[in-house]
Amino acid sequence: MVAVLAGSSARGRATPTSDLDVVLVLPGHGRSFRRTLRHEGRLAEVFAYTPDELLRWWDVDAATSRCTLVHMCATGVLLRGEQDGGPVVQEQARAFLAAGPPAVDDDELAARRYRLTAGVDDLRDAADAGERQVLAAEVLLEAAQLHLLARRQWLGSGKWLLRRLRGSDPDLAQRLVRAHRHAVATGRVQSLAQVVDDVLRDSGGRLAGGYGAG
Repeated sequence: MVAVLAGSSARGRATPTSDLDVVLVLPGHGRSFRRTLRHEGRLAEVFAYTPDELLRWWDVDAATSRCTLVHMCATGVLLRGEQDGGPVVQEQARAFLAAGPPAVDDDELAARRYRLTAGVDDLRDAADAGERQVLAAEVLLEAAQLHLLARRQWLGSGKWLLRRLRGSDPDLAQRLVRAHRHAVATGRVQSLAQVVDDVLRDSGGRLAGGYGAG
């Protein structure tokens, strides 16, 4: 059996509320499973796979440009399995991670450019403060994802989306977060709209009139 401790605990950054994330690679054949347990007062997320299922789920994640499981395997601490293939699993995971996700097709990029163009235009026109805040959040997420996908970079959810963006373009990440904060705090969206327009320009341009799907 191979056991890998992942997440903040593996990086020495755990807080009192951090989960323990553990990936298990079990011998034999069968289905994978996930369990949430409580260990010494802390939640533990256990992800268990046979070798074939582990590789299959790497591919499932990669099809959506995400790398949650493979990242856990690549960057975690090997707790058990030094003689059972643990180092091989981690080397495979690191190579998979370094290769990046499959390229996104032109239709998907066009759909995202169209959606982001419409979103930033709605943001500029928004008069209601609540709607403006929702739109600001949406365009931040869409802009980060478009930038990453256009450059064949891994996506992430929540804090991992920002971490992926910082890894790809630290300056853009800083500008986008700062402009979003300013838009929410003041109601003035010009800076955020400009950063989003820059993302669109660098990812194929704005797309509105003439767009079609299907």
